[in-house]
Amino acid sequence: MLRRIALLAFASLLLTSLAAAATDARLVSMLDPATRVVAGLNATAIKSSTFGQYLLAHSAKADLSRFVANTGFDPRTNLQQVLFASVGGANEKQGGMLVKGTFAPAQALAFAAKKGATPSAYKNLKVAEFAAFTDKRGHAHGPSSLAFLGSNYAAFGNPEFVHHAIDRFSSVTPADSALASRVAAASAQFDAWYISTVPGAEEALSLPQSSPNELVGLASTALQTVQSQTFGVKFTSSGTTIRGQAVTSSSTEALSLADRLRYMASIAQSQAAEKQKPTLAGLIQKGASTISTQGANVSWTAQVSETQLEKLAQAHQQKRQSAK
Repeated sequence: MLRRIALLAFASLLLTSLAAAATDARLVSMLDPATRVVAGLNATAIKSSTFGQYLLAHSAKADLSRFVANTGFDPRTNLQQVLFASVGGANEKQGGMLVKGTFAPAQALAFAAKKGATPSAYKNLKVAEFAAFTDKRGHAHGPSSLAFLGSNYAAFGNPEFVHHAIDRFSSVTPADSALASRVAAASAQFDAWYISTVPGAEEALSLPQSSPNELVGLASTALQTVQSQTFGVKFTSSGTTIRGQAVTSSSTEALSLADRLRYMASIAQSQAAEKQKPTLAGLIQKGASTISTQGANVSWTAQVSETQLEKLAQAHQQKRQSAK
């Protein structure tokens, strides 16, 4: 769970140039009703927050001129909304992302072809097909597709995900009501959010099975009783609030999970102090976090100050640069 929160926070660091106030209904309508994991970003509040201004100032230093010239797309100004979604299990990569923005499809597809993508078509739409590959770290990536649905929507992910999005978009299929309700509830509360209906025992399969980090084993055990999860990040002028909820099957399991989370938070803070490196868990001070239960539900809230957020962003940037 702590890993999911960290991933969500880092996703918000990378995509704070979004400029939409609510999740677009047409974007949601492209989601498969069988979607089990979905995350979204709403950056209107992020951009106006102190931390959002800090990130935008630093992103302005990046040289994106060549990318913009080649694709006709500037993520700092043309990107509006993003949904990440998966219909598969914890170890299955059956998903991708849906994007709303302002695109130059012909220019972007031509650039993709120059980079090795194979031009294709589906339902009268041009599609760029990317072959499977293994990255520098030895991680295998399956084949993927990129399609533009007009000049304001794009879909990227495995071919099945993209084809399904095109099917729903072209037929103007309305969004699944249950899924749309979950997305609306999360986007109304948070600037960045994550929802999963994958059982925790299945989620645990995605964790490293032989990790020396004590937290990994603790997280795997804690996840066994979780039925569904929701996390969210809300940016303010002074920092950010992180809130989450896990649903278990009984009040007894909820109490046990709450105890495990408190212990995990303590271990994470100790590890961060020993390594003297900023981490999300390490920056959350004991007095700024709460964990509570109500029936079968476990809820938690944590506060991270503006100064702490900037330290986390700097550490993340340094890690990315050292990995190059």
